[in-house]
Amino acid sequence: MGNDDACQMVGRGTIRIKMFDDVVRVLTDVRHVHQMKDIISVGPVESKGLKVTLENNISRSRKGPLL
Repeated sequence: MGNDDACQMVGRGTIRIKMFDDVVRVLTDVRHVHQMKDIISVGPVESKGLKVTLENNISRSRKGPLL
């Protein structure tokens, strides 16, 4: 949050994200923190073998070579 306050995790689960091309991606072991919205931590995504890039306010994640 940018102010060094601690936030409490209120749950953990799986979410589905519908991408711009209508493909649905599933993120597992997602932590729900009520005070934060629309945040995906890059570290856990990369630990699952995906490559994450951030450029021009766009986040992209991929697994394997870029076609």
